[in-house]
Amino acid sequence: MEEGSPETPPIIAFEGINRAGKGTQIDRLKSTLCEVGISFVELRGDGTREGSGNHDGDPFSPWWQEYSKKLRDEGTTDEWNYAAYVLAQEINGWRQSAHKLNKQVMLLDRSILSRASFMIDRVTPLVDVLLIDDLYPIQPGPKLAIEDILPDIILELTAPKHVVLSRLDPDDPKLAFRTRLIEQNYETFYSSKKRLPDLVQGRIITIDSSQPRDIVFDNVLETLDAKLEAWKKLYCPGSQV
Repeated sequence: MEEGSPETPPIIAFEGINRAGKGTQIDRLKSTLCEVGISFVELRGDGTREGSGNHDGDPFSPWWQEYSKKLRDEGTTDEWNYAAYVLAQEINGWRQSAHKLNKQVMLLDRSILSRASFMIDRVTPLVDVLLIDDLYPIQPGPKLAIEDILPDIILELTAPKHVVLSRLDPDDPKLAFRTRLIEQNYETFYSSKKRLPDLVQGRIITIDSSQPRDIVFDNVLETLDAKLEAWKKLYCPGSQV
């Protein structure tokens, strides 16, 4: 993949356990990209999408609406793995067509770290280094390559377990479920990157998200600054980031 080429728009992924701050930082970055005139598409990189049609990265899909509900109600490991494969194919499709649709940056909410964490949690034993077939064991259609789903940069947001737990909404009807999810998966999630190939690990930048949101975003922008400058010059010559 040629980073920064109009034919291969740069992919920025945000990773982190529930309540690490991914959604907040993605929204802040989207606002900044709009301000500087860089068009983007936001995609779900792992898990499921709504199929609501509310934005370009979540086109209307009755299938996704039904399948997402099924996954949340009683999804099996195989069903979640199939959803991950469909999302991966959608990412690959956007990678190949984004420049034609004037999308200059791709943003991923979750990506390969979440996929690795899921597989480590659900399947044992696993090989020491997780390759594409380990991460996507169900591939009923075209086979995936690591390049199809690998972001250019993975921003891993981290915060101590007690911090992310403190961010849960006490009035959330799923509070007990979300608490248990964090308690059980915290260590697995943040150790999963050690089981990924060096190619993936080399693209991970860890950011302390226990700090105030503005400071976290400053760190995100500092990390991306050089890349944003290069992308801006590529797509919008003559303007300033």
